Amino acid sequence: MNIVFSHTAMEDQSSKTQNGVKREFFYQPLSLDSTSYIGEPIFLPCLPEAIDVFTQASSKIAKLHDHIVKKQTLEILNRIYICLAYYNQVTDLRNRLPKLHLTIDEDGDACIELNFQSFRFGFTLESEREKSSYYIVAGDLTDGYISSTSDILRDNYRYVVDSIVKLVLENT
Repeated sequence: MNIVFSHTAMEDQSSKTQNGVKREFFYQPLSLDSTSYIGEPIFLPCLPEAIDVFTQASSKIAKLHDHIVKKQTLEILNRIYICLAYYNQVTDLRNRLPKLHLTIDEDGDACIELNFQSFRFGFTLESEREKSSYYIVAGDLTDGYISSTSDILRDNYRYVVDSIVKLVLENT
């Protein structure tokens, strides 16, 4: 399995000016099998090199030995990448994103987490896929917080990732 998080991309010759700044758009294949990603277009927007969110996670993927956990991890990381790349076309995400952390526990289960100033969200991925879940914690200026957690169903992980990333990015 190969996941593409590099910035060696095919360049789309189009560019766009936003707020007087010329922005180039790059596209690259983003896949689990290096040719296409199930249900996604073959070429997707690429995050610029200045947005380095996945370095720590990319180095730990090889340490995942459970095939089911590894597949879920790659699916979630791919979906986060896609969301960030699309969102970056509308809003410049440089200097707005924390590093994504991937931890692996002694049972081989994985946890993906992003910690923003007012939000923390993550995914716990287990070998029994039906036990995998997500969580989001949002704090506010009055020292209160809200939290939510739920199972990730095989059919809804894209919707869950899209919704969480959108919520966090639009409110940070």
